[in-house]
Amino acid sequence: MRSATTTPLILLAVFLDALAYAMLVPLAPEFGRQLQIDQAATGLVFGIYAIGLIGAVLPLLLFGQRCPPARILGAGVMLLVLALAIYPLADQLMLLLLARLLQGAASGLIWTGGLATMACEPSPIRRGRNMGLLVTAFSLGMMLGPPLAGALLGLLGPMTVFLVALALSAPLVWLWLITLRSPQQKSSDVMPTRHLPLLQLLRDPVCQVFCGAVAVTALAMGFLEPVLPIWLEQAHGRGGLTSGLLFGLLALSLALAAPLAGARLYAIPSARLLRLGLSGLGLLSMSLPLLPPALLFPVMAGIGLICGVLLAPTMPGLARRMENLGNPDYAVIYALFNLSFAAGLAAGPLLGGLLAEYLGGLPALLLLGAAMLLAAARNPFRG
Repeated sequence: MRSATTTPLILLAVFLDALAYAMLVPLAPEFGRQLQIDQAATGLVFGIYAIGLIGAVLPLLLFGQRCPPARILGAGVMLLVLALAIYPLADQLMLLLLARLLQGAASGLIWTGGLATMACEPSPIRRGRNMGLLVTAFSLGMMLGPPLAGALLGLLGPMTVFLVALALSAPLVWLWLITLRSPQQKSSDVMPTRHLPLLQLLRDPVCQVFCGAVAVTALAMGFLEPVLPIWLEQAHGRGGLTSGLLFGLLALSLALAAPLAGARLYAIPSARLLRLGLSGLGLLSMSLPLLPPALLFPVMAGIGLICGVLLAPTMPGLARRMENLGNPDYAVIYALFNLSFAAGLAAGPLLGGLLAEYLGGLPALLLLGAAMLLAAARNPFRG
């Protein structure tokens, strides 16, 4: 039995991580001028987050079965608070890079430890709902971060904007201390008695289809970020406000769809769900450059809905698969989940930016849709 504060702790940690991640985006020009760094260094600031995440998750993939999920979660919470404390002090590039690196590591630990902890919930419906709420917390943080940072920029300055996130970490620490002292939490750190070789997990068709759904969802969301705003400006003369509203609507529909999808769609065969999701993403992505701007809003809402339907059921589904294999190595399987998401999120913007640069926005979006439809038609998974 887990402590009653465990789920609120995980949700708040994920929300704060996403909030701080998204707050840095509108601050980039200001901190670039303040720290006198060029675009290459700014790109390093954004990219080092993924390095921290992968660096924290890789050891868990190999040795996660030796560490209780609560300890992984606790380490992530402490690293996140430390990163949020460094941001307001970042008056030079190295401090900013350190804060971003620590935050990436914290994100990997929080997601892995948090999902592994939630997987101990015996009720499939509650497990799926709670994991769907995790996607909601992430989406809300990503949605609120940029406007909050923009509103506070003139009042506090670029880096001191993070004082708000640091203040919000006080209840996070309080929840963690309560959870740590809870006898229910102490008794829930049951370590698996049987471990599957990592190679066996990587070859398992059900794990493959779930991790494939995670990677594809992250890739699709990341692909649109550099392509859609530039195409909107070039094709329709629409500026950042329209792009912001479109991506905000995507995040909102993802946040609303995830809890329901996690609680109700976990029983659908994973390969069928992935095939349907890929088909929907393909059709909607191909329609984006062919529609007038007013019709893009329902399309982006539909993309967010499909991403929620694809992403949320994978989390309880992975836990159920591990149980069917007689091996509750939750930390290991959710480390694999995080690596899949990170890979998709890293590849999407890179691929989208390259295609848009050399082919243009319209062909890039059409190619994204065609690739999704082809993947749906040739789906090799049997999960």
